[in-house]
Amino acid sequence: MKARVIMLVLGLVWMSSMVFGGVKEADDLFNQGKYTEAEVEYRSVLPSLKGEDLSHAQFHIGYCLESQKKYDEAIAEYKKVATISGADPQYVSGAQFRIGCCLEAQGKIKEAQEEYLRMCSKRDSVFWLKQAFSKIDPFIVGKDKYVEYLNKLIMIIPATPENADFLGLLKSELEKLK
Repeated sequence: MKARVIMLVLGLVWMSSMVFGGVKEADDLFNQGKYTEAEVEYRSVLPSLKGEDLSHAQFHIGYCLESQKKYDEAIAEYKKVATISGADPQYVSGAQFRIGCCLEAQGKIKEAQEEYLRMCSKRDSVFWLKQAFSKIDPFIVGKDKYVEYLNKLIMIIPATPENADFLGLLKSELEKLK
């Protein structure tokens, strides 16, 4: 019995080192810009991941596909991030932003703008909200929608010293529109 427990523990240690080694290897390939190879590596460890680790790998699969200009496939992979139980909110927000970027790359500007506007529901990531704000075109979305968007951002961005400049920018944008 004791030998079985030891074998089980050793097997679990070996399996976890393979999984985390695979993620590290995929991350290394990704950071080197080897997106095709990184995608394959992320996919190989995907079934054994959960929560934040799974959202990390799933997001990076989407980015690998986007980098290969496989926009429809990338969008499908990014959408999976939001369905992961225990996903890292940064990856959920990042995936939504990247969906907008894929739509934009396909020339679907109006759809991309709508995706960026929907990011106002993502209160957990000021970084991604700033990215989305930089992509919004008030002429495409219309003045009323843009004003509504700015007001929502002002309400959800925490008033911290780190966010002071961004909040000031949002308020000045609103003032220009009056």
